[in-house]
Amino acid sequence: MGTYLYVGAGSHRIEGFIHAEINVWKQFKGGVTVSPPELLCDITDHIPLPDSSVDLVYSRATLEHLTYRELHNHLLECYRILRPGGYVRALVPDLELMIKDYTNDVVKFGTDYVEHFPDLPVSTPTEYFIYRLLYPDHYYLHNLETMSGFFSRAGLNEARECGEGDTAVAEVKPQLKVAEDGHRELELIVEARKTGPPPTHPDRFEREYPPRLVYRLLAKWFNVRLQPFVRSRPMFPSRMWWREMWRRVTPGR
Repeated sequence: MGTYLYVGAGSHRIEGFIHAEINVWKQFKGGVTVSPPELLCDITDHIPLPDSSVDLVYSRATLEHLTYRELHNHLLECYRILRPGGYVRALVPDLELMIKDYTNDVVKFGTDYVEHFPDLPVSTPTEYFIYRLLYPDHYYLHNLETMSGFFSRAGLNEARECGEGDTAVAEVKPQLKVAEDGHRELELIVEARKTGPPPTHPDRFEREYPPRLVYRLLAKWFNVRLQPFVRSRPMFPSRMWWREMWRRVTPGR
């Protein structure tokens, strides 16, 4: 049995995988209650696993929430923890499909979807296209070219577009088929491999945040990130903060 890591797992669980999240409240997302993630970490900084110890790093609807710098740093962490020949597999919104739907006057969501995102109405092909481009918390858009570039700079090569459950990691093919069922219609599935050549850009990007001490304290103890300009509503520690602190000082519970 190999070692498989699911980063940004939220409230979704895959049997046989280690699940990693940045905070514990996501295990209750959408009214679902699941077991806590095995790893509580910032995947753009450090994943607490040994070098060359993982066979597959998997993500679904996660990497588009990372900035260019954060994604590069995350993939360098993937390169570090992957065994030689190990794989990274990611599902991300498909930019080319967005453009195709727009040019073909496709709308997949009705006006009732406005209830969920009142600032992003969805009733015409143009509005649907804008909605998909500006979906909350998306920081980068991808197609096979962008993902291949990110992967190769981090030493992850042989990138290929996949279908649902179509993976080189045969042992988890049934689990991935179930996890990805119905996602291929809207998302791009890409898989790449850790091969011999090291990363062409091995240096991590420095984080661009306000004063380092303030950032570190808020990020470590409150899981609050400051940015130079934030349009979202104010964010304060919730009752989940206490649960998260308990998980940090008592790992594995």
